[in-house]
Amino acid sequence: MISRIKRDLGLFFLALVLSALAGIVTFKLGALDRYAVRRVQELAQERTQEWNNHWLGIPVLQYPSDLLSYQELIANVRPDVIIETGTSAGGSAVYFSMLLEVLKPAARVVTVDILPALWQRTLAERSTELARLFAHIAFVEGGSTEPETLRRVSAHLRPGDKVLVLLDSAHSKEHVLAEINAYAPLVTVGSYLVVTDTHLDGTHWVDHAEGPMAATRAFLATHPEFQVAAEWNRFFLSACPGGFLRRVR
Repeated sequence: MISRIKRDLGLFFLALVLSALAGIVTFKLGALDRYAVRRVQELAQERTQEWNNHWLGIPVLQYPSDLLSYQELIANVRPDVIIETGTSAGGSAVYFSMLLEVLKPAARVVTVDILPALWQRTLAERSTELARLFAHIAFVEGGSTEPETLRRVSAHLRPGDKVLVLLDSAHSKEHVLAEINAYAPLVTVGSYLVVTDTHLDGTHWVDHAEGPMAATRAFLATHPEFQVAAEWNRFFLSACPGGFLRRVR
């Protein structure tokens, strides 16, 4: 009897220990998961992997996982106009134009950049083979938050257009917040404002300061008509965690 009690007590305490260890392991796995995601982000930034991606041979400064999310988002919304700030060489603008050609052939892309040289080079080098896609892209040169730039962007919108906006230019909190406030009113109900590079806050890219994430949170604090659509952040590697904002009213 005594040996049986000892055995049962031993099993009981073993179960307690295993249960405690399971809790510890679960916690550590969660912490390790978070570390792994952050480390992947850091490696992608340090090795500039985002800068090595191309679409149809044109540099596209986006992670492949985000491009997949954008594709699903655009297929879901079916916008008439996609407004993008931060053209660079134009890879993402061409990507959006190609998607819209399949999903909504009359739709357009309006892309904004203060420096036109890279986009002009893409036009010069690829104008023959990609003329069909370029025809649906309007390039607006200027600072994204300047009144004249906003006027020229708005001139491309028609009454009843469904508008999706993607912000990807400078990364300081002040600039991104100004962009959000300027372009959010153009987003139609049921569509999205995507703030990119929210993953950069606190890194050397924004001088260890607040950046796009802080700007996004500041905007959401006073604009309940927009809500974070977390379902679009299901991939580990993303340049816009918490940056997909759905306009709900």
